[in-house]
Amino acid sequence: MQRRSPGAPAWRGEHLPGGAASRILAASMKTTVDIDEVVLRELKALQEKQGQPLGRVVSDLLRRALRLNHPSQRGRPTARWVSRAMRAKIDLADKEAVFAALER
Repeated sequence: MQRRSPGAPAWRGEHLPGGAASRILAASMKTTVDIDEVVLRELKALQEKQGQPLGRVVSDLLRRALRLNHPSQRGRPTARWVSRAMRAKIDLADKEAVFAALER
């Protein structure tokens, strides 16, 4: 194990509890990708609107797209809220109708 100078960051998980350094580094990877000019303009407009770094905007959008394309998500019905006016099925003032409904 190499010695590090006091105050130097611990880049390996052995200096932080539970390997936190490796989780921190894995959470923010750098890479180069070719992006269409039109898409890049839209991403930068979205970045400006959200006030987030461009990498964060791209990561969030990719995460959502990957989640939608994940095999466990395909073919699953999406929940849809349906609302409609409720109507009384029986007249609560009619004692016989109430008893008949309770006996069903």
